[in-house]
Amino acid sequence: MWCFIKEVTLRIGAAGITVLVILIACAVAQTGSAPAANSLVPLKIRIVFPQGISTDDIWLQYGMYTPDGIGRYIGLRGSGSGAAQPAVPAREGQGQLVTMGSLPAYYEIDGTVRGKRVERFQALVWAPGCNVMYFDEPEVRHDIEKQFVCTEQRQTTLTGRVRNVSPGGRPARIRASLDIGMSACFMLHTCEPTCSVDCLLGGIPVKASANLAEDGSFTMKLPDFTGAEFDTAILGFRFGMDDMDTGHARLLSPEEPRFRNQLGELIVLRSYPSEVVFVQKQPQPLRRR
Repeated sequence: MWCFIKEVTLRIGAAGITVLVILIACAVAQTGSAPAANSLVPLKIRIVFPQGISTDDIWLQYGMYTPDGIGRYIGLRGSGSGAAQPAVPAREGQGQLVTMGSLPAYYEIDGTVRGKRVERFQALVWAPGCNVMYFDEPEVRHDIEKQFVCTEQRQTTLTGRVRNVSPGGRPARIRASLDIGMSACFMLHTCEPTCSVDCLLGGIPVKASANLAEDGSFTMKLPDFTGAEFDTAILGFRFGMDDMDTGHARLLSPEEPRFRNQLGELIVLRSYPSEVVFVQKQPQPLRRR
């Protein structure tokens, strides 16, 4: 910043009153460029959800990048992880879900990683009944607010049967969740030439379930993820069966190789044949809930 001072003598009116005026002018030197994108000014990223969305079941993963190529991968896992929190400052790179009365809920992220502002932001968001939505902000220069728009997710009917089910006793229950493996991780970490990746593995809590009939048959509605941004070759529905009589949980796998991925999970298809047969794996003790 530079300033100059100048004295000016003025004569006012017929009486010739003399007034001494001191002029001071200052200006800020302009460099011709905007402030550095990586300045210390706090940066906030918000994803706003429409009313009517169950915040307890939101699944959200995101990646952020600095000029050093540092990525961070954090988010909501669903199944109650989206419990509302008070609006308090988030830690570096962290996010929190905030609700304020009748106003729409939002997930707010601190846009810094290791003391530097991020320059790229990507996110994958899913809520029950909605298609996966992908956000990509390649040049982050200021606070960002994104709207999650719920487009109805198609469902497909799966008719299945489990082999070697003991007749009688209390009916077992079949559960399914979507295992995404490293699919989202690869998608959200496209930094170049290299970056450190911290992935949250696991699945999307689709909460699909059905009672098992005495003959081992069941019918279940599964959400259709074939149009999602994920690599469908990696995706798979993981099936488990709770046997209340034995107190064990058994993992199930499709009997035919054409219906299972490398992990033995049901591959994601837009539609399934009239019946998919599952076989039981080694039993595991039921976890208390």
